[in-house]
Amino acid sequence: MSAAPGPVHVRCTGIVTAEAGSTRAKRPKRSTAELRRRILDAAEELFAAKGYGGATTREIALKAETTEAAIFRAFTSKQELFNAAVLMPFENFMAHYSGEWLPDPARGTPQEALREFAEDLYTLVSEHRHIFTAVVTNSLVGPAAQPVFDRLEQVSDAIKDEYGLQWDTPISARAMVAMVSTMAVFEDAIYPPDKRPDRARIINELTRILIGAAGLLD
Repeated sequence: MSAAPGPVHVRCTGIVTAEAGSTRAKRPKRSTAELRRRILDAAEELFAAKGYGGATTREIALKAETTEAAIFRAFTSKQELFNAAVLMPFENFMAHYSGEWLPDPARGTPQEALREFAEDLYTLVSEHRHIFTAVVTNSLVGPAAQPVFDRLEQVSDAIKDEYGLQWDTPISARAMVAMVSTMAVFEDAIYPPDKRPDRARIINELTRILIGAAGLLD
């Protein structure tokens, strides 16, 4: 009588383990802060490129290398994500800008003050171009942006009062911001590649325009 067969031992080859490890390695564990930053960066870029309606949370998740579920764990809605990625930084940047000016608007001569105004704003917009592009793309120059313009009106009034200038502040503040920020946002698009002026030349001309608008030209 033959002996009963013993237990069958199945040996794992390691192939499955390697594949599983590879799958897990595709999405490394990230901290909550890092994941939030990646989502905000992706949202900022896509809202600027496609607008609020065109950018989907699925696209944002793909760009951030995460999932839509992770987005909605961090933000309760697409609108909250938009506010965090675009509106809050926009307001914070402009609040900081106005805060640098309001305590002491004196900057040498009136011409020097207007040059510094143009240069500071141009630099700010250039460094955060996606934010400002998203603001323009999503038509946020309405009610949502009014607190920002209120602060810039205060800056405009402070410069006007400091130097005894004459202008209509509600109009002039918006005109100055529109001109300087538009030039900064579209500086890569409005010149032929081989004829693009350097930044110093752009700021010089913007300053000349502001000086002329303030009635300071000889």
